[in-house]
Amino acid sequence: MISLRLSEEEYAALRTRCSSYGAGNVSDLARLALHRVIAESPVSEAELLAKVNELDHRVGAVERHLSLLLELEKLIAGETDVVKPLLPQRGPQAPHTLFACPEEARPALAAAANEMSIHESD
Repeated sequence: MISLRLSEEEYAALRTRCSSYGAGNVSDLARLALHRVIAESPVSEAELLAKVNELDHRVGAVERHLSLLLELEKLIAGETDVVKPLLPQRGPQAPHTLFACPEEARPALAAAANEMSIHESD
């Protein structure tokens, strides 16, 4: 048996939380909380930092992909100077347009095209 002292406010707060956790009373709620503490292993600060770094890396990748998609959207709409049409082709016999692309923009466009082809096959 475990006994602990609670203020009236603490006890009232626990009583209001019982039903949201499926506990019939404060004793059941305390038992549930202890079971969770026993079942879960504590996470070290290093593990939390590693997870935050991983999430930061993933958010950065999403931001880069979004930026590429926005640039491609501008390209398709003709609103960018990064890639300029070289020989615009028109009509049903010429579905593609050739583009002049600055050297520094080529890796980003190639990566975006690669990402798009990967996701189109999904």
